[in-house]
Amino acid sequence: MSKDTSISKETSYETSSKYKPDSIIQSVISQFLERGEFGLNKYGTTLDRTDLNVEDWIEHMKQELMDSILYLERIKKEINILKQLGEEEKESNETNILDNYHC
Repeated sequence: MSKDTSISKETSYETSSKYKPDSIIQSVISQFLERGEFGLNKYGTTLDRTDLNVEDWIEHMKQELMDSILYLERIKKEINILKQLGEEEKESNETNILDNYHC
């Protein structure tokens, strides 16, 4: 007997009758569903898989966190480059302004 592993983007989420998720929450839910579908297509399984033990899951998470740190470091590098370009532009503009006021 085969287990249904399909992912529906139209999944209904139970909430209190007064609560309707805002656009940010709906966007995050949609991204999770898309990520789940991507994983199913790429790996042929979902997170409901039972072939991994706790240590395996910890190792997967450790690797994901290591990737996250690399992404953060790359973003920091980009921010520093942009800051440096902004400072160079500011200095250039200040020099141009001063040049215009020399008599």
